Amino acid sequence: MPDHVVSPDSTVSTRTQRSPADKNTCIVISMARKPLSEEEQEHGRQLGLLLAERRAARRRSASELARESSVSIDAVRSIEHGRVPTPTFLTVARLAAALEISLDQLHAEAVTAAARRGNEGQVAS
Repeated sequence: MPDHVVSPDSTVSTRTQRSPADKNTCIVISMARKPLSEEEQEHGRQLGLLLAERRAARRRSASELARESSVSIDAVRSIEHGRVPTPTFLTVARLAAALEISLDQLHAEAVTAAARRGNEGQVAS
């Protein structure tokens, strides 16, 4: 079996690792992600800001939100501070449910905020 295989379109990479101690084999499959556009990154940042604003408006701490949504405190803080440009659907759904906001409303507000921020950047240029 080859030690390292990459698919023809370079989206999937498979690597075989052998542990010398126990002679077991572990196959690691990694999938490349397409680069995010600036708009997608801004949408993710705005989503995090909106979640933080909702949490503050409901007078909840990040740890309370984490507990209520079954999401780690690190994930909550990372999303709110924009360190996670594309949080997973399940994570956003759990946070939105705990904050009593629909995913549709959250998405619409993030799109509007991202567009407004994009227009501000064009005016400032």
